Amino acid sequence: MFELRRRDFLALLGGTTVGISQAFPAELNETPTIGFLSARARNEPSDLTAASVRGLEADGFVAGRNLRIEYRWVGLKYERLLSLATDLIGRQVSVIAAVDGAHSGLALKQ
Repeated sequence: MFELRRRDFLALLGGTTVGISQAFPAELNETPTIGFLSARARNEPSDLTAASVRGLEADGFVAGRNLRIEYRWVGLKYERLLSLATDLIGRQVSVIAAVDGAHSGLALKQ
């Protein structure tokens, strides 16, 4: 097993990261968890989602093996974004990627 430092993990996410949980530990001792907050519906195709997962896999992070991803989709029901962002923060995920428009990022910022 390898040790993953906080800065290495954040670098993997690059520009897709909008918000970081307040509870982000200095060193990750457990399986890192990405919170994924999207304004789209779960069944909508998203090149961004697929590209993010492929990028993580290319760097050795595979969901279900050494990475967890907590997906939250609202299907353009923007009023649900704030409660789902709050849920992800409450789960103390390592980092939150707010994607598919400004609404997700603004909800997370709140």
